[in-house]
Amino acid sequence: MKTINTKEQNQEIVLANHPSGVPTIDTFKINDIDMPTLKEGEVLLKSIYVSVDPGMRGFMNKGTDDAAGNKFQLNKAITSRTVAQIVAVDTTSNNKSNANNFAVGDIVHGRFAWQKYQTVNIADIEKVDPTLAPISTAVSMLGIPGLSAYFGMLSIGQPKKGETVVVSGAAGSVGSIAAQIAKIKGCKVIGIAGSTQKIAFLEHDLGLDKGINYKQVDDMAVAIRETCPNGVDVFFDNVGGELFDAVFANINEHARIAICGQIADYNEEHPPQGPRPMHTLIKKSARMEGFVVYDFKDHFAEAKQQIADWYNNGELIYKENLIEGFENIPDAFIGLFSGENIGKQMIKVSDVA
Repeated sequence: MKTINTKEQNQEIVLANHPSGVPTIDTFKINDIDMPTLKEGEVLLKSIYVSVDPGMRGFMNKGTDDAAGNKFQLNKAITSRTVAQIVAVDTTSNNKSNANNFAVGDIVHGRFAWQKYQTVNIADIEKVDPTLAPISTAVSMLGIPGLSAYFGMLSIGQPKKGETVVVSGAAGSVGSIAAQIAKIKGCKVIGIAGSTQKIAFLEHDLGLDKGINYKQVDDMAVAIRETCPNGVDVFFDNVGGELFDAVFANINEHARIAICGQIADYNEEHPPQGPRPMHTLIKKSARMEGFVVYDFKDHFAEAKQQIADWYNNGELIYKENLIEGFENIPDAFIGLFSGENIGKQMIKVSDVA
């Protein structure tokens, strides 16, 4: 069996405590663990890039595992989207056709444990196509963030040339892609973010028409009205809370609202009750739709190709907030809730062999 040499100590990061509010470093614990042994139908993986996402916060709450397994268990390794390299392949599997699709050295991605090395069933990995874009984009621009932006904006938002589009969390991994797709479609695009650095990124790097720093605005509803004098036709919401209320107050007739995330409420044990939207939705003949990206899984391949084409043609850029070191995964996750990142928050665990 061909393998890549693995001499370093294996480690994992587990959920040590259920957090109350924003997670802290005590929420996590790093353990030294043995190198796993390959079983039939498995590959041994070395983690390269680990993704952290705000939506993972809900999986850390105390509670019985749901049917989909979407609760992290105490003292068990946390999982997230990861790019990894195959360092060994089981060659004894009865299903040779699957095993033959993968070789030592291949780059793959999937939802893997926060471990430096781990064994994974071949059925749970997918090859990364390095000809589309850099391999790290498999968990950023060409991964769940980019796909969420693509389907949320195009399938739900349905932007039309000349319309006004507002994106909250616009400097993040999803929002930055969603906003650029709206620009590609010929819209006036307003991005909401929380720092002067992020506003500069939105206006100068992404070419949005205007960025609004919500931390420097006394009345967001007024700020939206002044920035969008013709009203809001499409709202791509990653944040929720009071930002949602402010944009919602300015929607046009037949507006489309895509609910992608609600980071404002992720750490709230008792989320506040905002204005009820039903009357306005009726009055404006507007449509609001929440979604998860797997609603569109049958169309992932074509979406990845289109996003890659935009990227390679220079019509779309992506930014990764890359942090080095396996031990820094918890800090990188915690940093999501203080708004540190511009673009995709990722951790580089190791180099490709």
